Amino acid sequence: MNFGGGHDFKVGIGRQKNVNRVNSGVYGGGYISLYWGSQLELPDSDEIFPGGTNRGSLPSQTAFTNAYRPGTSASRAYDLDYYNYDSHGNLVYGRLASDRPHVFKLYGSYTLPSKIGETEIGGFFYAGSGTPVSTLVQDVQNVPLFVNGRGDMGRTPVLNQTDLLLAHEVKITESKRLRFEFNAQNLFNQKISRYTYAFYNRFRTRSSGINLFNTNFQNGYDYMALQAAASDSAKPTGSLDPRFNHADNFNTGFAGRIGLKFIF
Repeated sequence: MNFGGGHDFKVGIGRQKNVNRVNSGVYGGGYISLYWGSQLELPDSDEIFPGGTNRGSLPSQTAFTNAYRPGTSASRAYDLDYYNYDSHGNLVYGRLASDRPHVFKLYGSYTLPSKIGETEIGGFFYAGSGTPVSTLVQDVQNVPLFVNGRGDMGRTPVLNQTDLLLAHEVKITESKRLRFEFNAQNLFNQKISRYTYAFYNRFRTRSSGINLFNTNFQNGYDYMALQAAASDSAKPTGSLDPRFNHADNFNTGFAGRIGLKFIF
C-alpha cells in the first residue's frame, strides 16, 4: 500500500519591456509533499546501486545502465514475501526512498539594454530536503532487507544547487543577431551527497549474507547474530561493508558551457 501527495506554491514578480519580452523578473516556487508506503514507486528507488559498486541495471532497448532498477515489475517486492518484513516481525511501512518533503526553487533574469546590444543575467536556485536512508542487510540470495524498517538512519544532506546564465546579444541587421552565452551549472561546485551507503554487509557477496532459511519472519530475527554467523565473518576482512553509513553518489560538480548563436 502506498500513498503520496503534496501542495505546491508559486510566486513571482516581473516587469515587461514590451508585449513579447520580459525585461526582468524573479519567480519562486516549491512544494510540500509526503510519499509513504510499503513498496516502491516507478522507477524502483528502493534498489539503488551505489557509485562505489560500479554496478547498474540495464533497461530494455538502452545502451547504458541506470543506478536503479527501471520499474516495479522487476522488483523483488512482488516475488519474495520476506522482503516486506523487517527483523522485528513488522511489515515494512514508512516514508519511501524518494520522499523529499520540502523543495524550494527560485529563478529570475534581468536584461540590460545598451548601445552595443542587450546583456542578460539569469539564475536558478534549488533547495530540497534530504531523502530517507534505511539500513539494508543482504541475505545469502543478495536480497537487501529493511531490517529496521524505513528511514532508521535519518536522511541524506539537504540538496541545493545554484546555476547562472550570462548572455550578450548584438543586433547585426533588423532580422539578424549574434548571441554569446556562458552557462554555469552548480556554480559553487557543491558536490553534495545524494545517497548514503546503506548496505550493512558486503554488497552482493553471498558469503557475507545472512542465512534466513527456516525463519518465521512474523516472529522477527536477530540480524546481527545471523551476520556474525556468516562465513565471511571468520575472515580477516570480515563480512561488514566498511562503506556503510558513508556518503556516496555525489551531485555533479561545476560544469560550464560557452556558446555562440547566430539568430536569423
